[in-house]
Amino acid sequence: MDLTTKAGKDACVGRITYPQGVFGGEAVFVPRAATTADPRTAARASEDDGFLVVYVYDTAPGTSYMNVYDARTMASKPVASLAMPRRVPYGFHGTWVTEAQLKSQVAWI
Repeated sequence: MDLTTKAGKDACVGRITYPQGVFGGEAVFVPRAATTADPRTAARASEDDGFLVVYVYDTAPGTSYMNVYDARTMASKPVASLAMPRRVPYGFHGTWVTEAQLKSQVAWI
């Protein structure tokens, strides 16, 4: 969605569809490495400089996988698709943290 420069139906800049029986979950934005993840360069990066990560469930075999899409192109074909070792339940939420953010949490774990 581009709500800054477009309105209504024109705001949709990409669509990802799945075959019957395949369902995508909530998309999580992941900044492209060495640009938006780094506060020193984030101001120079465009807001779509990264990836969308989506958990996908295929009901026929009962398997889950994680698709990675280029947020800039919004192409319907993922740049990567990773098989998950277990089914990911509907409604599973995620977030992206940088390595520094993760390391700052290690002390209390």
